[in-house]
Amino acid sequence: MKKSCKRILAFVLTLLLISVMFAGCGGQGTSSDKVQQTDSGKDTGTQSSNKGETSKEKTKFTWATWVLGPVDNNSYAEQKLEEAFPDVNFEFWAFERGTWIDQINTRVAGGDIPDIIYRDSQGVVVDYAKQGILAEVPYGLVKEHAPNIYKASLDYGQEVWLACNVDGKNYGLPIMQPSQTRPFTNAWRKDWLNNVGITKVPETIEEFEDAFKKFVNEDPDGNGQKDTYGLSFRGKDLGSYLFMAIMGAYGVFPGQWMLQPDGSVKWGITTEGAKQALITLNRWYKEGIIDPEFVTTDNAIIKQKWANGKIGYMTFGTWYRWIPGGEYYEALKAVNPNAEMVMGPAPKGPEGRYGYMNWGTITSSITFGKHLEKEPQKLQKGIQIIDRVMSDKELYANIKFGKEGEHWSRNAEHNGVEPIPPYNDLQKTGIIGSNFFGSLAGTPEVQSFYSRKDEPELYKYAIAGNVKNGKDYFTWISLFTNPEVSKQAQDAGPISIKWAIDFIIGAKPIDQFDQFVKEWEAAGGKLLTEDANRAYKEGAVRIEEMKKQFN
Repeated sequence: MKKSCKRILAFVLTLLLISVMFAGCGGQGTSSDKVQQTDSGKDTGTQSSNKGETSKEKTKFTWATWVLGPVDNNSYAEQKLEEAFPDVNFEFWAFERGTWIDQINTRVAGGDIPDIIYRDSQGVVVDYAKQGILAEVPYGLVKEHAPNIYKASLDYGQEVWLACNVDGKNYGLPIMQPSQTRPFTNAWRKDWLNNVGITKVPETIEEFEDAFKKFVNEDPDGNGQKDTYGLSFRGKDLGSYLFMAIMGAYGVFPGQWMLQPDGSVKWGITTEGAKQALITLNRWYKEGIIDPEFVTTDNAIIKQKWANGKIGYMTFGTWYRWIPGGEYYEALKAVNPNAEMVMGPAPKGPEGRYGYMNWGTITSSITFGKHLEKEPQKLQKGIQIIDRVMSDKELYANIKFGKEGEHWSRNAEHNGVEPIPPYNDLQKTGIIGSNFFGSLAGTPEVQSFYSRKDEPELYKYAIAGNVKNGKDYFTWISLFTNPEVSKQAQDAGPISIKWAIDFIIGAKPIDQFDQFVKEWEAAGGKLLTEDANRAYKEGAVRIEEMKKQFN
């Protein structure tokens, strides 16, 4: 009986083999619709395979990130990716930006880990790496399979690899964003300056004060009412950065660890420089220069105040918000088409200190799911994919902007990329698929190729000054601090913000500054300071050790 069953099975297999051979002669393969993800992460299709005389299954890559608008199935960007990688089937997990962290965490917690994962900061890389969610990416693999990213990082600054470095091991490919090293430049109402007789953009703290007083007292908008202020601030949602540019005039940024003459670091708002800045701000507040509603103001409110002509100087602004297409530019022009604005330098203080803060070179990264450690060829392929989309100028443009001449064009004056209507509306770019790649940046060389040629002129004030990242303050310190200490000291931040605001509005006299520092230290500030000084020393050593791996 057993021999009979074997003969029957052999006969059936022979018939199946013959049918496959004849099917191959007919030149017909199979294909089906591609897997695509909605913003909620649910499947809406099934996996596709290659078309051809022999049906060969593609390598499937799931890729997760946030989006600011729709991403259609079979978008232009997806088609171009598949042309570049004909052996790959891409499945995009697109999540709404505001809730994406919670959504991706939920998916991952359920064991559904993407192959390629965008990570917003080094902190979330640490969380995922320590939870066993991310694959280690040794530098040897980077050199071999991502040569363009590797080379670009040597020119950009090797510390960029800290974005995906956890306990000395590398867990991804860093995203290099020169814009984050020069984001901030504040702006003035140029027409107001002209109306009160000021012919040059203010440069010193004294010139700032003079302009502010005239904005309050000399009717800069010409409406016959005393209803304008010099400046406001987003006290509701940016308390840690209170009047940052003004603070910079006294050699300090309130929300940064500032280097002291003895080689230690202190939290900015607790320093002597911050005290002197608060004295100036308190005087301005009492004189009616500062909008009294700054404490409860957020981004939406301050944009409204700017657009409606209530303030003549905007603080904590990025330079690209002041140019056509920028958030604050468009908001003002929509209300007052004749309004003029001009960017300017941070104010120079009594000792000549000045500057705008920046975030530094260490920002976000592309990481890979832990399961790829068991699929080394797929991990290598993933690294190659990211290397190419970051360094191939044509492919980068196709997935970031769409088709030239149809979806975007070069501006005749500055040669930068400009969307062709209606694709200047993110909600109408689903067909392009570019929303999925909003978090992705090319190598600095590729970014420069598609940037405005006048950008150096636009960000010149952002890089000026003598209060410098890496010299006076170190944004990378937070990468080496102990999260448990931060949890223990979680009350310190709100306490420092409350005291700073109270000093400005006069609710607390500035001669209680030492009392404020003691209260802050008792609430956890002392622990934070001790940990920050340890992190500063440890980080400097770790950075040097990391750099040696590239030599």
